[in-house]
Amino acid sequence: MRIEDALFSFFLPLIQNEKLLLFSFRVSGHYENFKKSQICENRNMEELVESWHIENLIARYAHAGDEYDAEAWVGCFSNEGIFEVHTGNVRMQFIGEKALSKFINAHILLLPGTRHVQTNHITTVDKLRAKNHCTLVGFLSRPEKIYTFIAGSYETDLEKVGGEWKITHRIVHVDNGASFVEGDIAEQTQPFMEWMATNSEVMQGE
Repeated sequence: MRIEDALFSFFLPLIQNEKLLLFSFRVSGHYENFKKSQICENRNMEELVESWHIENLIARYAHAGDEYDAEAWVGCFSNEGIFEVHTGNVRMQFIGEKALSKFINAHILLLPGTRHVQTNHITTVDKLRAKNHCTLVGFLSRPEKIYTFIAGSYETDLEKVGGEWKITHRIVHVDNGASFVEGDIAEQTQPFMEWMATNSEVMQGE
């Protein structure tokens, strides 16, 4: 063991003053490692905080739609934000504040009684941009029963605008699109599906 390391080990428990601690790090050669570890910890903490804000936004998105607050739902997006429904080889997009408002108001009118549950979040943050991927299960309450009307995942791009995270593009990948046409929930979902097909920008392809 180097004598510097021995001195460091001996004096470390006795040092309480932060300046003396940093001085001891410099003398022993541990200071650069200490700085690097602090920088990494700070970055990790910043990313953790930003991830929390993003997942909080995504939770507010779900609550706003399910509680019929169209204005709050649209407010989760940037001004030119995109909401996209991807089922099979069809993509239906709603682009910009006006189209988003029409979408959520049609959802409230034609498919009320939903609860969107979002889990298994993976969030990555790169300065003012971020991505989130999560699992989606949606329930539909009717007098006769509670249906599981949708299963799939969300893929979300976000950007920090004016100090707040906003959704720039959110894609819902629908696993059970066929059940919207045939099956026990088709009757419940058909009016809204027909509205989306008529009022969205439709694209073909995976």
